[in-house]
Amino acid sequence: MNKKWLDMLAGYGSHHQNTTNAIMHIIGVPFIMLGVLIPLTWLGIDVMGWNVSVALLVYIALGTFYFSLDKACAVLFLVYAGVVLYGANFISADFPSSQAWMISGASFFGGYIFQFIGHGIEGKAPALMKHPVQSQVAAPLFIVVELFKLMGVKEDMFDAMQARIQEWEQA
Repeated sequence: MNKKWLDMLAGYGSHHQNTTNAIMHIIGVPFIMLGVLIPLTWLGIDVMGWNVSVALLVYIALGTFYFSLDKACAVLFLVYAGVVLYGANFISADFPSSQAWMISGASFFGGYIFQFIGHGIEGKAPALMKHPVQSQVAAPLFIVVELFKLMGVKEDMFDAMQARIQEWEQA
């Protein structure tokens, strides 16, 4: 496991040790993603006659970055984020713009409400408060990490993450 990935994982994971908080994030983060991606589907650039949305470019950029950190996590991210992107495209194309904006706003703010409730239960501040940009990049991938944890997959990754968190807490 590369050091950059381990540090990112432990930095975000240290704020999400409680199972209920993790589950609230598994629910909340995709809703936040949906809320962000809906309006980004309306913005696009022409690439050889094809309209490529900014939402698709964000999906590809995150997938590429995550692939550089951990291939299995990136693949699962691309699957679940692909479903979210599909939903964003569907909503932006098939709903009147005012309804799409309402769905976007409700998804975005509702997702954050889930996360803040989870942090209230855990009793730890969100990573967003300490690292606002990094947490936005880490959160979608951390959902995959949490899913692997719940499935009992990639346990060596969790052991390494917990060891790094312990190192930081003892320093």
